[in-house]
Amino acid sequence: MHRAGVNLEDSEVTESEDVRREEATTSIGLVKERFLAKGSDLVPSGDESNDLKLDIEHTKRCILAREETIRIVMPTHEPYAGGAYFKENRKLFFGPTTITLHDKNDSPVALCLQENNAFTICGSRSIVDLDAPLLLEGEQGWYRWYEVRKMRQGVTNYYPIFVWDGMEFKHFLRAVPMEKKFREHGPTEKCDIVIEAQEEEVKFARFTKKTFAEEYKKEAVDGWHLCIDPGVDPAAMLCFAVALDKMIVKLDHV
Repeated sequence: MHRAGVNLEDSEVTESEDVRREEATTSIGLVKERFLAKGSDLVPSGDESNDLKLDIEHTKRCILAREETIRIVMPTHEPYAGGAYFKENRKLFFGPTTITLHDKNDSPVALCLQENNAFTICGSRSIVDLDAPLLLEGEQGWYRWYEVRKMRQGVTNYYPIFVWDGMEFKHFLRAVPMEKKFREHGPTEKCDIVIEAQEEEVKFARFTKKTFAEEYKKEAVDGWHLCIDPGVDPAAMLCFAVALDKMIVKLDHV
């Protein structure tokens, strides 16, 4: 969401959206600076005037592959955050999937755990004080942060996103698939999924399903283009995207 050069009326609208965004996040106990991968380069850059645009790209087409590295790149095709990436581990015969977000030093900073029609997203530190880890890997504890669920209402799937408050998961955001005739966001941008607040139409990010077949690739691979609003946690949005990638087999318009 580019904010430079807007008129007074636009500024007032933007300010109102920012206030509602702050209310949407602080109302469930979250505070600013509480980022999923804090301590790494996978945090907001501090640039409040430009959206963060990223691509996540699969490197294997075979659904039976046990492991896969999922690239995270900038629009210039340069690695994001010095070389952050996802490592996906699949169980055979469509079993549960574990996807780990690594920083440029190959250190795991977030974990996405699949269970039935949900992904629990964990951080290496707790989102609330005095929380117990969900699981331990050696000396590494993984703490609940978010949960992305696939639910059904009639013939329509929807994807609520919950946040951990130390006792239970509470409603937080929602991933909203756009209709077949793309919904516009800005004068030129179109997308497939919007991440927005549950109660207010406050946008945090837009995801677009893509097939990457540029010349710099040896073969076409599938993935997503992400457009993340300034100040929004990029690690969380990246994890939401890879979870939705596993849940959404087909979009009507792609």
